[in-house]
Amino acid sequence: MSLSAVWSRLIDLKIVSNRFFICGVIFVVCLLGYSNSLNNGFMLDDHVILFGEQGVSNKSLVKLFTEPQHLFYRPVGHLFLMASYDVFGHCEAAYHWANLLLFSGVGILFFYITYSLFQNTALAWLTALLYCVHPINSMLVNYVTVTVITTFVLTVQASFLLFIKYLDHDNKALYYGSILFFVLSLFSHEASLVYPLYLVGVLYFLRQASLKRIVGLCWPYAFLSVLYFLFRLEFFSLKAIVTAVAKVSPLFSVYISSVSNLIGWYFSKLIFPKGILFLWTGQWDEKGLLLAVPKFFAVLLVVGWLIFRYWKDRKAFALAVFVIGFIPAFWATYAHFPFTDPFIEPHWFYFSSFGFFLLLADGILSLKGKINGKVWGVILLVVFGWNLFFLRQNNVQWKSQESYCRYWISLNQGNMTPFYGLGKALLAKGDYPAALELFEKGM
Repeated sequence: MSLSAVWSRLIDLKIVSNRFFICGVIFVVCLLGYSNSLNNGFMLDDHVILFGEQGVSNKSLVKLFTEPQHLFYRPVGHLFLMASYDVFGHCEAAYHWANLLLFSGVGILFFYITYSLFQNTALAWLTALLYCVHPINSMLVNYVTVTVITTFVLTVQASFLLFIKYLDHDNKALYYGSILFFVLSLFSHEASLVYPLYLVGVLYFLRQASLKRIVGLCWPYAFLSVLYFLFRLEFFSLKAIVTAVAKVSPLFSVYISSVSNLIGWYFSKLIFPKGILFLWTGQWDEKGLLLAVPKFFAVLLVVGWLIFRYWKDRKAFALAVFVIGFIPAFWATYAHFPFTDPFIEPHWFYFSSFGFFLLLADGILSLKGKINGKVWGVILLVVFGWNLFFLRQNNVQWKSQESYCRYWISLNQGNMTPFYGLGKALLAKGDYPAALELFEKGM
C-alpha cells in the first residue's frame, strides 16, 4: 500500500468513530518506538519510591494521602504505582509494559482533544503521533515510577477533553466531571496549578467567548488552584520552594538569565532530540547580564504579539498552551536554592508541549498542496524516521542505572544524582574504590 493510500485511510472521517482502530494504531506506533526498552531495569528513585522505607510497598492508602512520598506529595499520582506494585512486585518488564499502555493512552487522548477542538482528522493524527515518537517524552515509558507524571497528564487531559465536550453539548455533568479530574490532577502534580489558563485559551482563541463567560466558566478551577496552593504552603514542601524562589528573585538579572538558558535547552531538544536528560542542571549565569533582561522581555513581547494580534486562531491557541507551560518553570528551576544550581525537567511540560506538537503538525499539513505530494510524503517520513531513530537510541541509555548515570555524567555534571546513582551501581558490583570516588564527587 502506498503512503498516499495509508494517509487517505487515516484521515477518513469514519476513522474517528472507530475507537479500536485509533487505539490500535497509536499503540503500535508506541510499541515500535519502545520495543527495545521494555526489559530495562529499575534505577535511581525507582528503588526508593517502590521499596524504600517511605515507598508505596510500605504505605497504606491513608498514609499515601497524609504523608509525603519520598520528597513529594502526589498521592493520586502514586495510586497507580501502589496498585502496580501489588500486581507486579519486583518484575521490571511488567512496569514498563504498564507504562507503555499508559503512554499510549496519553497519545490517544491527545488525538481526541485535537479532533474535538478542530474537527480535523489529519491534524489529530499528526499531533498525537508526533507526541508519541518524540524522544523528549521517553521518560514516560523508560522510568518505572514515572507513572506519577503520566497520571498527572492523563487527569489533565481528561479534564480538558470533558471541558471541550461541555462547550459542545452544554451538559453540566461533563463540566462537573472536568472539575473532578482537575482536582485529581492537582493531587498528581503541582504543574496543574496553571491549568485554568489553558481553559482561558480555549475560550478566548477558539470560542471567542466574552469576558463574562470566561470568568463564569473558569472561576471554579481558579478557586481550586488557589485553595490547593494555600494548602500546600502549609503542608508537604511547597513553602520551601516558594521561599527558595523568594531568596533568588532579588538577583533578578541572574535569575532571568539562568531560567531563560534552561528553557532554551529544553526548546533545543524539541528541535534536535539528541542528548536529552530527565533533569538538566544549569549554572548561575553571570555573563551577558546586561542584555539578559532586555532579551527576555523582547522575546516575551514578540510571543505576546504573535498570540494576541497576528494569530488569533488555532496557531495562537497552540502557542499560548506551549508558553503557559513555562510559567511553573520560573519557580521550579530554583526549587532547592541555595543548595543546588538551577535545573529544568522536561516532564514539567508533558501536557503543555501539546501546543508545540500541534504547531508542528499544523506546519507540516500547511505544506500539503503547496509542494509535490511525493515530496511532502518524504518530509513526513523523514520527520517520523528522525524522531524514531533518536528515540530508540535514547532508550538504550535507560538499560540500567549504571548506563544511564554514565550517560548523564557525560553530558551534564551539575547534579549529584548521577554520581550517587553510579556509585551505588558500582558498589553493588564490588568496585569499592570507584564507588567511593563517585560518592565524594557527588557531595
